[in-house]
Amino acid sequence: MEGRLVRNYIVNLGETSGEASSVLKEIIEGIDLGQTTLLNLVQALEEFLTNDDNSLRAKGTNLLSTVLAACSKEQVNSKAVSVLLGFYSDRLTDASCLHELLKGLLALQRFKWFGSSASVKSAESIFASVDMNTLTQATRHVVFQILYGLLENHITSIKTMKEQFVTGYLNIMDGEKDPRNLILAFKSVKIIIDNFDITNQVESLFEVTFCYFPITFKPPPGDPYGITASDLKLALRQCLAATPLFAKHSMPLLLDKLMSTSGNAQLDSLETLAQCIPVYGAESIESHVLELRAALEDELLELPPVEMENIVMSVIIVLVRTLANSEQTDKQVLMEFINQNIQDSMDAFNEAVVPKPRAVGKLLRATASGSTLSNRKVVESIVPFLTDLYGRIEFTAKKNIILETLLDLIEANRELYSIGDSQSNPAGESTPLIAFKDKLFEIYSSALKSSNEHNELRSVGLRGLCAMVLVDQLLSDNEAGVAVQHIDSALFDEISQSISQEALDSLNSIAPLRPYVIRNITLHDVLSVLPDTNVEVSLGQRKKIEKSLKYIESICIEPVLFEAATSSLLQYFEKYTAEARSDGTLPFLVLSTIRAILKTKYSKGHSDISLVLNSLVTHLYSIAISNAIENHQSLLADTNILTEIAKISNLVFRSLDAQEQTLFIEKVFEVFYKGNTNSVVFNIATLGATEFYPLKPSSSLAQTNLSILFTSILCCLRKEVAIPVADVSGFLSELLESAMSSDNLFQRLSLAQCVGSIVNKWTSASDFEGFVKGDINKLREILLHAEDIALRVKALEILQWVSRALVLRTHSAGFQLATDMCGLLNQAQLGKQVANGFETLIGDNEWVLDKSSFCTVRLLHKQRFFNHCLPMILDGFTNSPEGVKENYLIALSQILVSVPKQVLLSSISSLLPLLLSSLNFPEAGLKASTLHTLSILIEETPQLVTEHVSTILPLLLQLTLRESSNSMVVRINALKCLSLVAGKIPYDVLHPYKSQILKELLKPVDDTKRIVRKEAVICRNRWFMLTGPPTQ
Repeated sequence: MEGRLVRNYIVNLGETSGEASSVLKEIIEGIDLGQTTLLNLVQALEEFLTNDDNSLRAKGTNLLSTVLAACSKEQVNSKAVSVLLGFYSDRLTDASCLHELLKGLLALQRFKWFGSSASVKSAESIFASVDMNTLTQATRHVVFQILYGLLENHITSIKTMKEQFVTGYLNIMDGEKDPRNLILAFKSVKIIIDNFDITNQVESLFEVTFCYFPITFKPPPGDPYGITASDLKLALRQCLAATPLFAKHSMPLLLDKLMSTSGNAQLDSLETLAQCIPVYGAESIESHVLELRAALEDELLELPPVEMENIVMSVIIVLVRTLANSEQTDKQVLMEFINQNIQDSMDAFNEAVVPKPRAVGKLLRATASGSTLSNRKVVESIVPFLTDLYGRIEFTAKKNIILETLLDLIEANRELYSIGDSQSNPAGESTPLIAFKDKLFEIYSSALKSSNEHNELRSVGLRGLCAMVLVDQLLSDNEAGVAVQHIDSALFDEISQSISQEALDSLNSIAPLRPYVIRNITLHDVLSVLPDTNVEVSLGQRKKIEKSLKYIESICIEPVLFEAATSSLLQYFEKYTAEARSDGTLPFLVLSTIRAILKTKYSKGHSDISLVLNSLVTHLYSIAISNAIENHQSLLADTNILTEIAKISNLVFRSLDAQEQTLFIEKVFEVFYKGNTNSVVFNIATLGATEFYPLKPSSSLAQTNLSILFTSILCCLRKEVAIPVADVSGFLSELLESAMSSDNLFQRLSLAQCVGSIVNKWTSASDFEGFVKGDINKLREILLHAEDIALRVKALEILQWVSRALVLRTHSAGFQLATDMCGLLNQAQLGKQVANGFETLIGDNEWVLDKSSFCTVRLLHKQRFFNHCLPMILDGFTNSPEGVKENYLIALSQILVSVPKQVLLSSISSLLPLLLSSLNFPEAGLKASTLHTLSILIEETPQLVTEHVSTILPLLLQLTLRESSNSMVVRINALKCLSLVAGKIPYDVLHPYKSQILKELLKPVDDTKRIVRKEAVICRNRWFMLTGPPTQ
C-alpha cells in the first residue's frame, strides 16, 4: 500500500490536479492512526531516496520531510530520530535536494527524542556542509530556522560547542540581506551573546551585526510577511545593547552616525544609545561623554519634533543615571557634564532675549531627571538664579519663559522622587525643591492671579501650582490645600474657558494622589454653588449649577471622592424633593450627576461601586416607596426623576457579583411583588400595613410609576441568578396581564422590559418554547386581528420589547414578530408607531436588554435582522400608497443608524433611492437620521454617490435653510454632507454646480444659530477652495 501511495505522490507532485496533496494527507493519516509506520514509509521510499535522478531524489526526500513535519509526535521514537538524523546530516552535500533535507532536519526538532547529541550533530553538519552563498533565500531561511530552534530549545547542549558554534554562526550570517532571515539572525545573535563566552570573538560579532546599522528597509506594498523596519531595528538594537564588550566599538560609530545623519537614521542612533548606555556602563562611555553632550545639546537647540526631543531627553537621562550610579568611577565627568549644562542655560537667560527657551528648559529637565545627585546640583544652582531673575524683570514673555523652565524642573522632581521609584532614588531622599518651595509657591500663585490679558502667564502659574502639589513630600496637606484653593478660583473663571479647563485638568491630576484635599476644599467649593432649597433659578444660575455638577462628574471618580460626592448630592436631592415645588430641574440634575459618575466608574471597572448599594440605592428606593405608599404627589412621583433613580440602581446592581445580586433581588421581590412593606432593607417598616403593589395596574399612579425601579434591578440580573419565584412562566403571564390591563404607559413599558429581559436570558428550553407558543402568540393575535385599537397598541408596545429580546438571541420567533411589524407599516392607525418602534427592536440601549446587562447577544444578530427586514421594507415602500410610504422610510432609518457600516454598504445600490426620498418628507427625525446615513455613503462609496449628485445637491441645499421642518440638527448634518461632497466627489463632476452652491450657502451663513453659521462657513470654505481642471 505504501509503495502505491509513494509512487502516486512522486508522479503527481508538481501537477495542478491536487492528487499529490490528497496522497500526502492519506499517508499522514495512516501513520497517525497506526495503520502504517514511518519505517514502512522510508522502506517504500528507498528506491527514490537513492535514485541517481536528481529530480526523483528531491521528490522522495520532500515527501519524507513533509510527512515528518506533519505527523503526530507520538509516532516517531528515538531510534527513528537517530536514523533520520544520520540520513539527513550525511546528505547535506547533495545540492539537488538540500532544501528538502534541511526541511527534514527542521522537522526533527519537533520530537522529544531530539536530544543533546542530535542538536550538536545538526549544527556541526550545517557548519561543515552548507555554503550559504550558493543558496536561495527560501533555503537560507530554513537554515536560520534550524539554528534559531537549536539556540532557543537546546541551548545547554549547543553551549558545549563553545567557539565552534559562534564561529560557525558568524559564517552562516555573514552577508545575509533578506529581512526574514535577518530577524532570526539578530534574535540568534542576542542568545549567543547572552549564553556564550564571546571574549575572543567580540570584534567579529560586532562587525557582523553593526554593518546593518542603521536599518533602511522599506517593506514592499502588500508584503505578506509583515516584517517592518521597526521589527528589524528593535531586533538589531537588542544585539548592540546585549553586552558591554561592544562599547569600545559601538560608541564612536554611534556618535558619528548621530552627528553626520538626520531624520530616521539620527532617531535610530539616539534610540540605540538610550538602550546601550546603561548596558555599556560608566567606565566604557566616560571618554565619550562630553562629545555626546555637545551633540545632544545641539540637537535640542534645533527645536526638533516632539518625538525626537523626547528621545534626546531620554538619552541625557540614562547618561546621567549611568554615570551617577557607577561605583567604579569618580563623578568628575558627571559633574563636568552637569556644570556645562547649567552654565549654558544661565548664559542663555542672561541674554536680553532667551534663545531657544524650550530647548533650555528641556536640557535642564533631562539633566535633573537623571539622578538625585544631578537633580540637587541643578536645582540648587538654577532655581535661586531664575527666581531672582524673575523678580528683577518686567518683560512678561521672559517671565513666562522662566516659569516654564522652573516648571520643567518641578516636573523632573515629580518623576524622580515619586513613591517607590528605587531605581532613580535608591536612598529615598527628599526633593531639594523644599528649600525653595515658598518662593516658587509665591511666584506661581501670583502668576495665576495676573490680569486676564496675560493668559499664558496665568496658565503656567496654574500648571506650576499643580505640579508642586504632585511632587511627593514637597507640600504639606495644608499647603496643598492653599494651592488647590488657588486652582479652584481659576476653575470658575468666567472670562477664559481655557484657564477653566486647565484648572479642571489640574484637579483631575491631583485627585488620585491627594483625594482628601480635593474632598475638603474643591468638592466643598463646587457644591456651594448649589442652592440649599429647590428655588426657581435663572438661566445664568442654571448654567453655573450645571457647570459645577460637570466638575463633580469629572473630579469625583476616586473612591474617597466618589463616596463624599454621592453622600452630599443625595442630601441635596432629599432637600429638593422634600419641598412641594413642582419644578424637578434641580433634583434631576443632581441624580444625573450621580449617574454620570457611576457610568464612568463602571466603564473603568472600579470595584467600589457595589459599596453604595445600601447608602445610595436602597436609600433612594426607600424614600421613593415611602412617598408612593403615602400617595404624595411630590417630585418623587415624577417619571423623569424615577427613570434616573432606576438607571443609577441599574449601574450599581450590575456591579454586584452573583451572590450579592441573589440576596438583594430576594428583598426586591419581597417588597415589589409580594407587597411586604415591613422590609428592613428598605427602611419602610414604620409605615404600617398600607398596601404596596406597584406591579398591579389597579394601584395608584404614584405606585405604578415605581414599577421602573423593579425593572431596573430585574433587567440586569446575571444569568446564573435565579428569579425568586416558583413558576417563571406563571410570573411572566402575570406581568403580561398587568401590562395589558394597565392604562399607565410608564408602567406598561417597564413591565414589557421586564418580560423581555427574562425571555432573553431564559435557559429552560421547554418552558421557554411553551411561553412563546402560548402567551406570545396570544399577543400576536391581538396585535394583528383585534378590533379594539387600544388593545392593539398595548400589544404592540409589549411585543416590541419581546421581539428585541428574541432577536438578540436570534430566535426564530423574534424574526416572525419582525415580519409582523413590517406588515403593519402600511396601516394608517398603527403604522407610524410601528415604524418608530424599530429603534426598540434593533437600536442600542445602554441600560436594558444589552450585553452589559448580561443579556444573550448573538454575533451578527443585527446583520440577520437587516437582511430579514430590508426586502419587506423595500417591497412595501414600492407598493404602498403615498399616505404610508413615510412609515417605511422611518423604519428603514431606524435600522440603518443601528447596523454596522459594512452591512449598510453591502446594500447601498438598493438603499440610495429610498434615502433620497426620505429627504423630501417633513419628519425632522427622519431627515436627521437619513443625513447621518448619507454621510457614511459619501465617505465610503463616493463613486456611487457621484451618479446621483444632480439630485443630492439641491436636496442638501434645501435642508440647510431655516424652515419649520429643518431642525438645527438637520441643517448642521446637511452642511456636513455638503462639505463631504466637496472633499470626496471629483472636481470635474462638481464644477458645474460650484457657483450656485457658493451663492446658496450665503443663506445658512446668516442662520440665527451660531453653531449652524460656524458649520456653514466651514462648508463654504471647502467649496470655495475646490479647484481643478473642469470637464472639457
